Amino acid sequence: MALTNPKLNGNPENLLGPKIPEPNVPTFSPKRERLDVMLDIESLSTAHNGAVIQIAAVPFYIEGPQNPFGGGANLDSFNVSISPKSCVEAGLDINADTMKWWFGQETAVQSEVLSNAISKGHNLTFALWIFSRFLANLEKLAEKVFIWGYPATSDMTWLQQAYLAAKMPYPVAYNRTRCLGTIADLYWEKTGKKLSEETTRKITHDALEDCQA
Repeated sequence: MALTNPKLNGNPENLLGPKIPEPNVPTFSPKRERLDVMLDIESLSTAHNGAVIQIAAVPFYIEGPQNPFGGGANLDSFNVSISPKSCVEAGLDINADTMKWWFGQETAVQSEVLSNAISKGHNLTFALWIFSRFLANLEKLAEKVFIWGYPATSDMTWLQQAYLAAKMPYPVAYNRTRCLGTIADLYWEKTGKKLSEETTRKITHDALEDCQA
C-alpha cells in the first residue's frame, strides 16, 4: 500500500507540524510469524465519526516476553496528539456530553490529553500518515500484524472514520483486528475477576498509558 499522500506534498513535517522521529524498527530474517499491537484512541465523541485527539499503539509478542523480539531489541511505541480543530474541519464530530465527561476527569488527564491536543496537536492528515508509516514498518518484521482494541469496535471505527474523513487509505486489513474486551469478558466468566485488576497500572484515559496497562 502506498503511503504517499498528495496533501503532504512530500514534506509533511514542514507543512503540518514538527518532525516526529521514525520508530526504531529492528530487522529480523526470516520474518516473525506474528506481531500484535495494542491500540487505544481518545475521542471527543462517542459517535462513530468522533473527533480523534490521540492515537497510541504498543507492539507486543503475544506468545513470549513483553519485549516482542527479545535479544535486546527495542521496538518503539507510537503516540500522537491530534488537533481537534483539524478533525472538525475534516467533518468529524465533537459531542457536548463527551466534552463534559472530559472536563470531569482529573486535572492531570485533561492537561496531558485534552489540553495538549488543543494546544500542540498535529493536523489529522499528518497524524494518520505517520501512523500508516508506523504500521508499514511493523509489517516488515512479521508475516501477520494484528491490531487489538478494548473494545475493538469503538477504536477501530473511530480510526477508520478518521481515515475516511481525511480521504486516506485505511491501513488495517479487515481480518487483522482483535478485541481485548471479548477476552476480558471470557476471563471474568472463567475466574470471576476483572482483567483490569490483574495489572498494577491504572486506566488513565491517556491512550499510551492505557495501551501499556
